[in-house]
Amino acid sequence: MEEVRRRFLYPSRRRTPTRKTPNYSLSVSLPYHPSLSKPLKKILGQHDIKVTHSSSTTHRNLLTKTKTTPPPDLTSNTIYEISYLACSSTYKGQTYRPLIHRMKKHERCQRLNNTSDETLDKIKSAPAHHSLTNGQRIAWNDINILKTLPSRSHLDLTEQAAIHIRNTSMNRTDSSPKCSSLWNPILPKIAATLKPNPSDITFSS
Repeated sequence: MEEVRRRFLYPSRRRTPTRKTPNYSLSVSLPYHPSLSKPLKKILGQHDIKVTHSSSTTHRNLLTKTKTTPPPDLTSNTIYEISYLACSSTYKGQTYRPLIHRMKKHERCQRLNNTSDETLDKIKSAPAHHSLTNGQRIAWNDINILKTLPSRSHLDLTEQAAIHIRNTSMNRTDSSPKCSSLWNPILPKIAATLKPNPSDITFSS
């Protein structure tokens, strides 16, 4: 009876079992989304992946200046097109430098009548050479950008598509970019993305 009384007056406190923190094998940080974050965290947790949420708005994003797009004439990694005032011929080329620098090189070769290197048997500027040998005037103020690429590594394949698919007679195939024939099936798809856009390049001469 005394034992029953003791239990009634001094009930023992039941200890709540402590939950063990799971040992995750991987941890990832994802932006928080009101409807997706919770179910995604549950799914990844079943695969021993710990999920922490981060805000997309940070002090760095607020204080860092957004990168601006350069003007067309200063764009790098481009495929360009040169045409003539009274000739249907066109020239497709590539440059990893700002486009205006490449155009000034072509213009200088024509202006100085220095389009070829006889010692190396190499033409420095095909469009300038065509202009001087055929008496055709280059449309310097109508240079077009066919495509701007994310990196220099894509230039050769895209130029090959421009030359071989668009049937550019002025570009010599022996000096065109050498890419594997395995790429030939996708050349038409690449060529279909080439669209002439004004480069805004002007020359006073």
